[in-house]
Amino acid sequence: RGIMGKWLHQSKINRKDWDTLVQKSKFPSIFTFSYYIDATAENWCAYVDDGFNYAIPIAYTKKLGIECVYPPFFHRAMGPIGNIDKIDWNDFQSELLTRFPRGTYHLDDDYLDIEDKEALVYQVLTKRNFKLKDNPKRNIKKFEKSTLRLKYNVDGEDLTKLIVSLLSDKLEFYNTDESKSIYNLVKQAEMDGSLITLGIMNGYSLEGGLLALHSEQTILYLKGACSDEAMNQGAMYAAMNELITSTFEKNYSFDFGGSRIDGVRFFNTRFSATDEIYFKYS
Repeated sequence: RGIMGKWLHQSKINRKDWDTLVQKSKFPSIFTFSYYIDATAENWCAYVDDGFNYAIPIAYTKKLGIECVYPPFFHRAMGPIGNIDKIDWNDFQSELLTRFPRGTYHLDDDYLDIEDKEALVYQVLTKRNFKLKDNPKRNIKKFEKSTLRLKYNVDGEDLTKLIVSLLSDKLEFYNTDESKSIYNLVKQAEMDGSLITLGIMNGYSLEGGLLALHSEQTILYLKGACSDEAMNQGAMYAAMNELITSTFEKNYSFDFGGSRIDGVRFFNTRFSATDEIYFKYS
């Protein structure tokens, strides 16, 4: 049997100790670092044991006065950190259902025995699988002939504003208050030293770009967009190809962040990305 745990509110959690425990995990996930949860979750707590050998974070929000578990925007899935062999998942599950009878919980593996569950996909890419399909090859050639250029380290806030305004024309979500948490995330990541920005430039004018985060041995693609003109000149494919290539030069793995939008998944698979799964429990 594992070690019994208890609930600890985030205000009682030392962020340095927490992040050290994330780094000690077998597969550290960027989504479990304190800055990432702080930036995206309305509120959070964790199920931890007395010796702080392990912890399982949970984001929650209040709906009509009731606390509900929920998956924050720009956050794919929670996961256990530290020595997860010490977790008794049956105990955790009964504590979870007692503390939060309602909500939706995303976990990076199938740990719980809850009937209402769904497997969701995201895309990852390894150096070995990386191969451009014809569509990106054509687009990259087009980009190379254009007057556009790529530039690293453009201002994070400027790029985020531009991406949000470009996406808000296409996706209603970017006109909502919930979407504002991306600004938090970019700011926190910048303070953490893990933000990567790649701008698409037309002379001195920023036409779009990609936001990504660096964590341990992984680069996580966060969001990107560009003007229609830049898009027609192959800029999105060129920028993504540059980000992926530089990731593999460092021998890191590349995580597309995961999208259930078919068009986005199709774009990701043009680089030979493969599906991985995580779980949604209701």
